[in-house]
Amino acid sequence: MERPLHILVFSTTLLSIWLQGFFFQNNDHAGNSGWTSARLEAAAPADGMVAAPVLLNGIDTLPVQVKLNRNSIVCFSTEDLGGPAQSIQNYCPDESFASYQFLNDTCVVITGEALGAETACIEMCDNNGICDTTILKVNVVPVYAEWIMDTIAKSEYITHCLDFQDFDFQGGFASILNVCQDFSGASVSFGVDNDFFCLLWLGLDDGKDTACFEVCDLVGQCDTIYACVLVVPDKLVRDTIFLGIDTVQYCFDGTLITGNIVELVDECPGSNGSDVHFGQVGNCIEYYGLQEGTDTICYKVSDDLGNIGFAKLIVTVQKTSPQTFCDSVFVLGSGSLCLDTTELPGTVTQMFEACAGSGSGHVEFFLEPITRCVFFNGLSLGKDSTCVVLCDNLGYCDTTYFCIQVVPFLAPPSLGDDSIETEKATPVVIDFAANDTIYGADDTLFILDQPISGQAILNLDNSFTYIPDDPYCDRQDVFTYVACTPNGCDTATVTVFIHCLELTVFNAVSPNNDGQNDYFHIAKIDEFPDNHLWIYNRWGQLVFDKASYRNGAWPLSWGDDTDLPDGTYYYILEWEDNGEKNYQRGFFELFR
Repeated sequence: MERPLHILVFSTTLLSIWLQGFFFQNNDHAGNSGWTSARLEAAAPADGMVAAPVLLNGIDTLPVQVKLNRNSIVCFSTEDLGGPAQSIQNYCPDESFASYQFLNDTCVVITGEALGAETACIEMCDNNGICDTTILKVNVVPVYAEWIMDTIAKSEYITHCLDFQDFDFQGGFASILNVCQDFSGASVSFGVDNDFFCLLWLGLDDGKDTACFEVCDLVGQCDTIYACVLVVPDKLVRDTIFLGIDTVQYCFDGTLITGNIVELVDECPGSNGSDVHFGQVGNCIEYYGLQEGTDTICYKVSDDLGNIGFAKLIVTVQKTSPQTFCDSVFVLGSGSLCLDTTELPGTVTQMFEACAGSGSGHVEFFLEPITRCVFFNGLSLGKDSTCVVLCDNLGYCDTTYFCIQVVPFLAPPSLGDDSIETEKATPVVIDFAANDTIYGADDTLFILDQPISGQAILNLDNSFTYIPDDPYCDRQDVFTYVACTPNGCDTATVTVFIHCLELTVFNAVSPNNDGQNDYFHIAKIDEFPDNHLWIYNRWGQLVFDKASYRNGAWPLSWGDDTDLPDGTYYYILEWEDNGEKNYQRGFFELFR
């Protein structure tokens, strides 16, 4: 059976091969190149030819990457040869981009001379004349840049990760160290991340700083990379726009850079374009919403004076979307929600209940258009709902759906004491329920103890009206009330202080330490400090004489230690009001 057999020969070489009883001879001496074909016929060895086994191997192709002005060593295996290697050569030299130096019969040193790619044909032969060929695809690439130049904004954080394969190190990676830390720190803070083979820098203030990063491998071989970072002024702008409504222009002015703007470059194109459309209009950035979401654009701004600045725009796109508010209240309990208007681009002009009458009646809803709040009261156990709509002058509306559950209150009432003030002979209404917790439809409310010096009345709206007795003032009065639900009862006290309208002398004294009329009392006497009080018994004897009298200053005694007996006593009170003297005479009863 015939099968193709490919043998690579030189066009100027006479090649005679004895292949296990087959003879092949190349007689092309004309210098022609290319593939030819022949049939191997059975023949005997010619005179002078040595019969020997020949290993026929395919041509291997090996890619080799060499850095510019650096060396790479390539060594070849001899296992495909019949004997030890005796010679090695490049039989298709190009050397436009690389040079080749053979170290021995198996290795070649390739030096990158210029950036580019070429091919080398390396033939290695043994002492029997049997050869093996390897095609080298040589690519000369630049070495890692010794200087990294960067321009960043203040507060901008940069992570610059290296590729260890870019360094001509024999050992594995060991460390990165900034060996010139004294050259930085004012404008830029430099750092390293040895875990991920990265260089780090953070903009601190306007200016320029330098770092010297020494990169070393495990066998002690090191290389240095220099980083020069310029920090320029920056500006951060945040904006929220409405989808389908807003088209906004942001224009750069002299607050960022001082010259005439000559170039705007988007430094982070991968962070925008999906939610917001950005375009350049002169020295301005124009943007509008594409869909709900947030996009960021980072512009590098250059002027004709060589200044550079950075501006970052973070734009959020929103549209009106319905809201749902759910809450629970007790029977006779209440709640409220003030509606959010931030999703409406215009001025709110309308507020209305869009589904009025569709509820169950368990909850009563009230709308307050000035504050845009919705109030609701629990009427009976069950669920209820409504929907409230706000509209603006641009025709946009936003809807809030309410779902309210009226639930039972299982605890007894909790009442709080109340206090209020009024004037002599002046009724006052007391909203006692403001600090009481009385939930439940079947509540009972009544006055337990009436006041001593007045009257308390329970009104239909669950408030109290207190009416003081006509002569009673400058004193407090007290009454108690009870509230009950099926869960229990509670009691609270209401204290009312009645102010006198004018200076009033009380006509009864009972010094028994019960807190009521324990001393001779003159209402509003403190307002008239320039006063004089004389008190006489029924025989006309002076028992008390005091200038600038103050309530409680007289112990109801005659002299220092003689208590006055029960009876009727007479007084003369003199006081001065706006430079005019006034007098009042009367009597009071003393009951011990």
